[in-house]
Amino acid sequence: MVDSESVRAAYDKFSDIYDKSWAVYIRRHKEWLDQNWPAHCPEDGCVLDLGCGTGWALAHLFKTRPALHLTGVDFSEEMLKISRETVPSAELLCGDITDPDFFAARPKSDIVLSIGILHHFTDMDAHLRDLSRLTAPGGTAFLSTFALEGEMMRKFDKLFRKKLPSAYNEILPHAELTGKLHELYPDAEIRSTILRSDGATRLQCFILNFDSG
Repeated sequence: MVDSESVRAAYDKFSDIYDKSWAVYIRRHKEWLDQNWPAHCPEDGCVLDLGCGTGWALAHLFKTRPALHLTGVDFSEEMLKISRETVPSAELLCGDITDPDFFAARPKSDIVLSIGILHHFTDMDAHLRDLSRLTAPGGTAFLSTFALEGEMMRKFDKLFRKKLPSAYNEILPHAELTGKLHELYPDAEIRSTILRSDGATRLQCFILNFDSG
């Protein structure tokens, strides 16, 4: 079972080399955000980045859409140290996004980002439900995670579950995760794509547009 302290320790240790190690992954996600940014998002809308890490997504949004109000949450203080240097104008919070009370007093956001964190959750469905709970009516959630597609991704999943059982849960096939989302959100407009990152790495990327009612 995944232990949050193990995940935190792994990212604390990895923080200094994260952006360099995942440069292609980051670039592909920036392109995905740019190509799919919703026209209905207000110019000065609110963005919440769950598991913001080094702040690369928030920094990109500040560069391309400087009027946005940006908030990032992560439980790795070492990652947040880099975020504060990368995007000092953002509100950056250290906390556990699985704690239902953490966001209780905060307003909902026009855009919610969940990029590269789903595989750490033992209860994936709880995180998927949080996407609508944290997104304002008529808003959009961007969800991206690894996809269990192809032999190399199956080997990757098997290896990480064996080597890092306290920090890594699993990744899902695209059809299975798509089905979960449609079951949870039958009234949402859901679009998805499979992206290739480094080599055989496959990413499944979803855009969820929630009903304004």
